Amino acid sequence: MMITLLPGCSLLPWWDDEALVRDQHGCLRSEGYRWSPLMERCLIPAEQAVRLGSLKYGDDRTAWVLVARDNSEAEVYLPERDAILLPRRNRGDKPMWESGDWSLLRSRGFVLSEDGHARFHNYGAP
Repeated sequence: MMITLLPGCSLLPWWDDEALVRDQHGCLRSEGYRWSPLMERCLIPAEQAVRLGSLKYGDDRTAWVLVARDNSEAEVYLPERDAILLPRRNRGDKPMWESGDWSLLRSRGFVLSEDGHARFHNYGAP
């Protein structure tokens, strides 16, 4: 069998550096990596954080929550936004983290609220 190569043709797949989208921290966003201020490194939220589903009917978007080991801070990943760091606001047995418009409550599961309205949760998750 004989293979003939034409000038300008390559057996290697075409790959352009523009397809590798990195953020200001060097995280490869095009591969699902996001910068974690809490962990101070790039990570894939789906591999490290707790998944929260949308409470809006028909909305299949997902948020992700990562909590510091000492419960002092929680990090929230929302669709098409940078991570939001939420400091803990109480010392009770039901932790609550809050910053700006966003708050996160943990009871039997997590509830993420914006402006006092629940937006995402993981109640009933396997």
